[in-house]
Amino acid sequence: MRPYIFGPCNGIHIIDLVQTQHRLQEACDYLRNAAHERKNIVFVGTKRQAAEIVEQEAGRCRSYFVNRRWLGGTLTNSDTIRLRINRLNELDLMRDTGEFYRRPKKELAKLNRELVKLEKSLGGMKRMRGRPDVLIIVDQTRESIAVREALKIGCTTLGIIDTNCNPDGIDFVIPANDDSRRSIGLITRLLADAVLGDDEGSSEDDDDPDGPDIHPSRVPKRPMPNGREEQAVLSMPDFGSGDHDSDN
Repeated sequence: MRPYIFGPCNGIHIIDLVQTQHRLQEACDYLRNAAHERKNIVFVGTKRQAAEIVEQEAGRCRSYFVNRRWLGGTLTNSDTIRLRINRLNELDLMRDTGEFYRRPKKELAKLNRELVKLEKSLGGMKRMRGRPDVLIIVDQTRESIAVREALKIGCTTLGIIDTNCNPDGIDFVIPANDDSRRSIGLITRLLADAVLGDDEGSSEDDDDPDGPDIHPSRVPKRPMPNGREEQAVLSMPDFGSGDHDSDN
């Protein structure tokens, strides 16, 4: 992560926000094209700070998500995973039609436990046809299994990568604090907007007169004192902090 670090401050590595802006713009451009080609895009964030945000943003842009636990073999053993997804859809249908409640109590309890377990791990992908084409990963260290599987099958990966992570294996690195809810929320919101397209994704901000204009291409800039490069000016204090304290 050294190329993405601006410098240390009080023992904390500060991320270079200029690079964050440029890398985020590249990731958004790629996602726009991927959505236009109707590729399967999956948001992956199982850590506590990211789980709710990942589910919300994936649902908003009509994509898929994994926010509880990444099952080993989700990408490399797709036949088995497809069987489990089919079983989940079967249990959903049984519950919706009322067949669940015509079973004996003991069997009903067993089916409920199976449904809850499958819903936690595969519920965000149960409507997906085929394998994922793009993974959007929050915290490469925690989701290392997903990264390795994506490398094996050639699945494109976009990652929110903090200073304690290894960017190797990530196709689109977005250097940012992956422990802060505000940082995760800001970036995943922009990525979801890119999946939707600029016009549709920005409609919510346009309707809210107090909402911040946070599209990457509109981030204000100012020359740095040494004239070497432009420095992005962001109002989000946790966006580039390498501090690993979560915002709860």
